[in-house]
Amino acid sequence: MKIAIQKKGRLNELSIKWLKSQNIVFKACNDRKLILTDIGNKNTLFLLRDDDIPNIVDKGIADWGIVGSDVYNEYIGASKKNNLVIMKKFENEVCKFMIAGKQNKIQIKDLNNKNIATSYPNMLKSFLTKNKIKATIKIMNGSIEAAIDMQYADFICDLVSSGETLKNNGLRPLITVTDIYPVLIKNKKSKELICK
Repeated sequence: MKIAIQKKGRLNELSIKWLKSQNIVFKACNDRKLILTDIGNKNTLFLLRDDDIPNIVDKGIADWGIVGSDVYNEYIGASKKNNLVIMKKFENEVCKFMIAGKQNKIQIKDLNNKNIATSYPNMLKSFLTKNKIKATIKIMNGSIEAAIDMQYADFICDLVSSGETLKNNGLRPLITVTDIYPVLIKNKKSKELICK
């Protein structure tokens, strides 16, 4: 079995802990090694950037992967056909994908004819289409909280956990687009993994 997980961060820690609960334990090594084998040499672990994981599992290079539902949904939204299926949701690790701005309060209709900056254009487009909102999506790959002060956008749409980054940049969470949580994904052609 080949499994792809995030190289570092909270999702890496959650993934390693969950794999241990499945009795899949990998040999300790230095943090520069990107491909590991487990103690029984039956499984291989790929340590990757999170946005590469869905593609690697989709192509069958890895059988399984653990990734945020934001990255998974963005990949699904960009691909017309794929071989992926979600096998488990880690719903105790939730954050929010939210519209944020300088205002105290808005309604969804207030987004009409506005510019919204995001790193997740497919998820945002799906939300806007579902709510019949015509807005311009401005893509930024980081530092999205600066978009309004730079006069690049009227609102931003990003992941919000504690809300501290928004607050530090004079922004408020306004509308929840969707909940985001880690997911265990599988290539449809790969064998089943018994999940506890």
